[in-house]
Amino acid sequence: MEEDGYRLPVIEAHCRYLKPALYDDLLELTAWAVALSPVRLQFFCEVWRAGVLLASGHTIHVCVDTHGRPTRLPTQFPASPPPSAGTLPAPQE
Repeated sequence: MEEDGYRLPVIEAHCRYLKPALYDDLLELTAWAVALSPVRLQFFCEVWRAGVLLASGHTIHVCVDTHGRPTRLPTQFPASPPPSAGTLPAPQE
């Protein structure tokens, strides 16, 4: 994306810590993106250990051009549905 002149700076971040992760833990990270508007995108993330949810959160990004001006997300940018429905709340505008 950056080679094409697009950037996605973070404008909001949230994390909910539920249980600690320890050194040497084998962790699984699940992430997906949801388009909120033509210029905003939300990434959801979950951290799991052996089927137990340790943390969940999201970041919101705005698509900008090389001059830092908001611009529409490129049409080829994939926004995928959540892998496990109901784990995190639906994106809020």
